[in-house]
Amino acid sequence: TDCVTCSENAVDFKSASLPVHDHVDSETRSSLDIKPFFRGEKAVRRGLGSTARASAGDGLAITAVVQISFHPTKLQRLLDLASRWRDGYISVILYVCDEESSSVLEQLESYVKEHASLFEKTVVQIVTDGRPKASRQYPINILRNMGVRNAPTDHVIVLDVDLVPNVGAYADLVKHLSLNTVSREKTALILPSKPQI
Repeated sequence: TDCVTCSENAVDFKSASLPVHDHVDSETRSSLDIKPFFRGEKAVRRGLGSTARASAGDGLAITAVVQISFHPTKLQRLLDLASRWRDGYISVILYVCDEESSSVLEQLESYVKEHASLFEKTVVQIVTDGRPKASRQYPINILRNMGVRNAPTDHVIVLDVDLVPNVGAYADLVKHLSLNTVSREKTALILPSKPQI
């Protein structure tokens, strides 16, 4: 089943897959199939080579970047994140194994339709791992880097999906950015959070 054409009526699919640029061996790179799956109505398109960026009212916006596997607990955490990050953008990289990809696509499509109002500024890409089970390792660095590259904003925060930010965290971060408290190139803000149990 092709991730892009399986259910065109449900979500806004894009047809081009993105290359993996990370420093990984050619076998791993060729075994990861990357497909755009969903782009929310308010998610700015930022294709390869594009300079388009999203902006908040004062010219600043932040994308939360998460990589997840397809599991009910992880999907619930993604909803928790989306409900608390409503003013910001979200870049999701969903990792699935080749043998489960067709069933995951149907479930994911239903999930996105059911919660569409929370995902208006969300971009979801699916990475299918075609490697044999014995040689699979969860490619966390590759997935994270893809999520950052697909963020529609200059500013990103990379989150573990199990760490849900506090209500108001997005507004606080944008406030710091607008006050020029992070005007230096190599400045990092740390967002306090607690893991969900």
